[in-house]
Amino acid sequence: MSFTANINSIPVELLRKIFSFVRDDPKNGQESIAQSRLVSRHFRDAASTFLIPEVSVCLNTKSFTRLEAISAHPFFSKGVKRVNVLVSYYEAELALDKQLYMAEAQSRLLRHWETMERMGRYRTKFNVTDELFDWLGEIAWGGNSDVRKLIRGDVLEGEPTPIQKLLLKAYDIYRARFEDQQGLRKDNAHIGRLVNALSALSGLTTLNLDDTHGQRMIMRDTTLTRLGTNYLNPEDFADTGYDRNVLQHFDTAIRQSGWCGSFKTDGSRHHDGTFDISTSPPLEMLGELCSQLGEKGVRPKHFRISLKPPPDMRVLTLSATEQDNMKRLVSEASSLTFRFDFFCRPPNLRESPREEMLALCSITKPFFSAPKLEHLDIYFVEYPSFNVPPTVSLKEILPLDMSWPRLESLYLQHQPMKMDELKDLVNKHDATVRDVNMVSPWFLDGSVHDALKTIRGFKNLKEVSITFPKGSDFKGTGTLDFKWPKDEINSYLLRETDIYPFENGLVYK
Repeated sequence: MSFTANINSIPVELLRKIFSFVRDDPKNGQESIAQSRLVSRHFRDAASTFLIPEVSVCLNTKSFTRLEAISAHPFFSKGVKRVNVLVSYYEAELALDKQLYMAEAQSRLLRHWETMERMGRYRTKFNVTDELFDWLGEIAWGGNSDVRKLIRGDVLEGEPTPIQKLLLKAYDIYRARFEDQQGLRKDNAHIGRLVNALSALSGLTTLNLDDTHGQRMIMRDTTLTRLGTNYLNPEDFADTGYDRNVLQHFDTAIRQSGWCGSFKTDGSRHHDGTFDISTSPPLEMLGELCSQLGEKGVRPKHFRISLKPPPDMRVLTLSATEQDNMKRLVSEASSLTFRFDFFCRPPNLRESPREEMLALCSITKPFFSAPKLEHLDIYFVEYPSFNVPPTVSLKEILPLDMSWPRLESLYLQHQPMKMDELKDLVNKHDATVRDVNMVSPWFLDGSVHDALKTIRGFKNLKEVSITFPKGSDFKGTGTLDFKWPKDEINSYLLRETDIYPFENGLVYK
């Protein structure tokens, strides 16, 4: 029996299966998908759902308008699997104070210049000459009188110099973007818009809330940092005479800030006893957004929150309603990641008192209340600081009163815990967990033997890593002070050997 068919008779289910495997170019298959749409209307309809698999949005009008257009499209909306929400923002403290802005721009340039000085590969990326490097250093270190006048707020006599024109124009751009952001945020209307857009994406499986900007990676180039065109365009600065090779070193002057604030707004304490002002992050992008998403019925399978701590962490506290709706939001999640970068805090705030930590726990505890969780990853970067004992323990950070029957991966990084909390965690998940990663755990009680024996209670481990432990039985600060035979420890925890690696106790260097 003969059978003939034309290309348009291929079932749409088969076409979609084919398109789902297209990964043949640097853009992850998007160029081939776009070309496939030109074959016929049949191909266009099937391929369109794969054309935009990921969308990023930040706090500006154009970004929101683009997301809404995609979410309202009959085909494109069905293909979006991942949404990245950038919660970094333009600060009122800088936008409304030109002198403070100028001082901040100088500080950002200094961080950039110091990084070039210390890291040859970083400097090579910018193709900077020795002459340009010296000139940038003079500005960064406060040696340029024209820049000092802007910081002092002096009345400029005559035509501004090229560097003054550059910084004044950069300030105008920053101020305009701040005003656009505030117009978007008026009466929290942006939360409703964002929730409606996300709830219209029927194929959404992954949601990321990221605070990617900050003092440590202020020149990092990623998809998120490129949102909002965070580069100085030579056409806008034609009257300065500077080309892109010079302007690129001042890009940071128009970039958003992390929730930790900027160099001049992070609440730092100075040697004279004075303090920098404290920034005011868009807190509604966490509690209110997650609450409304949970109430609206959005249920991502993969959810990641990555934030930097504001100067006063107590402002992070979620209300009871917000916590309940957060639980609804993660109720179908199989993978949850929470990262909080304590390293961004200035030295005078590194202590992170208990009331501030409990505010953070009001987020983490409901966030990880996901009954279908398979991958749990929590990372408090560089917590606690200066080897000051933690003020909270694991039962306050995670919902240890529940269990995760499907849990396979357990990543507890820089987490404080008591031995009974660890034992409870192991006993509930000893048969399911396959992968354990504990970086710098702080054991609030117990001994090295207690900790390793307890972790060995996981019966089916395939991967394990325990590094830089601290706490009650560790008199030093980690592997800098005592020997930590990682291979022998791993073999013991994986049940490859019954030989305990510390028969004679810790050996200090």
